[in-house]
Amino acid sequence: MSFTLLILKFGYPLLYLGSIVEGEAMLILGGLLVHQGILSLPWVFTCVFLGVFTWDVGWFFAGRVYGTRVLTRFPHISRLSGGMRRVVEKRRALASFSIRFMYGFRIFIPVALGISPIPFRTFLSYYILGALAWVCTIGTAGYLFGTILETFLGHIRHYELRVIIVVVILIAVFYQAMQFFERRVRERNFEKNS
Repeated sequence: MSFTLLILKFGYPLLYLGSIVEGEAMLILGGLLVHQGILSLPWVFTCVFLGVFTWDVGWFFAGRVYGTRVLTRFPHISRLSGGMRRVVEKRRALASFSIRFMYGFRIFIPVALGISPIPFRTFLSYYILGALAWVCTIGTAGYLFGTILETFLGHIRHYELRVIIVVVILIAVFYQAMQFFERRVRERNFEKNS
């Protein structure tokens, strides 16, 4: 079975599963595959939206069910997260809308919102609007990225699609690693200043 047939058969479920962990990379990859004519843009958007929805709402409920207990049991987490929790408390609707746009805080904000007294319906309403805006923005960027690649490289179909996918994944891994190290430096600086 060719690589293209594998993507045709399993592309949408893989986009869903991948977007639970890394939404941007899956949207950009999906946009490239749409540009190649392999996948459909509305289905790519739908699968990635459902994946990030699963992730964010899962963390919201983790905060709702376990958040207070974790903060009570581990006071240093409560101390480290206090300032951000106060910001989320003051601007619950904005935080719900902008979760997807706040790279590096995508676990903390849903958990903090789950701990807060925001009604689930309010969270869900703003979250869905924000996630749809995010999916459309990043997904369109992925599609346009495919157009730019075709402009600079000629017809992409002549190149191995696997190479393009590997490059996108490597960029995503590098980006994740940079975010991880920046977060670690910020945490260490915060601990030193506390």
